[in-house]
Amino acid sequence: MELLIIIGMIILNGVFALSEMAIVSVSKARLQDRANHGNGNAQVALDMANHPETVLSTIQIGITLVGIFAGAFGGSTLVEPLSETLLSFAPALGSSANAISVALVVGLTTYLSLVIGELVPKQIALQNAEAIALLMARPLKLLSRVVSPLVWVLNFSTRTVIRLLGIPESNQEAVTEGEIIALVRKGVDVGIFDDAEEELVRNVLNLDEQRIAGFITPRIDIVTLKQDATNDDIREVITTKNFSTYPIVIDDFDSIQGIVRSKDIVPYLVNNESAPLDQLMRQPLFVPESISASQLLEQFKLSGIHTAIVVDEYGSHIGLIRLHDIIEQIVGEVDGGEFDPSTDPNIVERTDGSYFLDGLLPLPQLGSLFDNFSIPESEHGQYETLAGFIMARLERIPDVADAFEYEGLRFEIVDMDGKHIDKVMVEHK
Repeated sequence: MELLIIIGMIILNGVFALSEMAIVSVSKARLQDRANHGNGNAQVALDMANHPETVLSTIQIGITLVGIFAGAFGGSTLVEPLSETLLSFAPALGSSANAISVALVVGLTTYLSLVIGELVPKQIALQNAEAIALLMARPLKLLSRVVSPLVWVLNFSTRTVIRLLGIPESNQEAVTEGEIIALVRKGVDVGIFDDAEEELVRNVLNLDEQRIAGFITPRIDIVTLKQDATNDDIREVITTKNFSTYPIVIDDFDSIQGIVRSKDIVPYLVNNESAPLDQLMRQPLFVPESISASQLLEQFKLSGIHTAIVVDEYGSHIGLIRLHDIIEQIVGEVDGGEFDPSTDPNIVERTDGSYFLDGLLPLPQLGSLFDNFSIPESEHGQYETLAGFIMARLERIPDVADAFEYEGLRFEIVDMDGKHIDKVMVEHK
């Protein structure tokens, strides 16, 4: 009977250890979700998880009392009978029998306490934290009320000692992006999420790190309409350059007056009416090239305007960016599907295996053409196009026929449009 009582106390110690580990390791987000759906136990467990000092003091009181009682009870009830048993089998032990009995009782009690009272319960709690926290929430709350005076004394004493040691009170650390991605990755591994959802989460979280300069439409590729353009001028532009929006300018892109949507112009052209560009155009946003994609997205939401003109530090208009461009950074290409070099007009493959490439070809597409191509890690974010890569290598504006080799590839400038690199030939060495 005495042995059963000691085992019972060790199991009670295990229940305390189980509860402690469950409350500390349970997901607060999951408890909050259950509480929002009316689960009262979840709300109690969440309150405890948010104020662990109370529940930890309560559990520690229970563990300490159980440990003291188990030790005292075991010493008073098991040592003497065990000593007599040893003497009956080995009378030669004499007075040493009592010391051996104490050692055996302490050793057995310690072993059972570690395995049944600590290690096994904590392993179970780690694997079933939420269920155990919900089950033990109300009993622990009731126990904490019973021993609340002692809990208050312990908490006060603990805080006082911590202050005397000069240790600042810790604040709960906010959830980091890395932790969110790790949780989503774990969800993918167990089948809760799929790879596409993980990629979406990664892309959304990376928006604040992406500078819009990396995916603007550069001014050299922007088709504009003159403010005094006739219907014939407008019709020629729209039929040859099919875009959803057109900047309205006086002379060039630096004199932009507004943005007009092609769907607003077409009805006038169909009815052979003069398109009033001054009335149809809308004011764009003007944003610096240094802002992040997430900041621009917020400006799009607040203003209701979905097209922005990107301005450099000198006040020059360097390009245009749309809400559509940011969405593609999250969900991927939505217009043309996967990158296909054979259908890209900026890529011409020659019969000898070399390529004629447009200077404004984005670097990811160059990487798709040549598997071994990559830019130095120290230059990430400094340029986004083939032309930028070439000028970084040459450290100057190139001339026609300038050439260099890089990672098994030969780059040669074929055509220049003023200071703009127009065409480049790339071939394997």
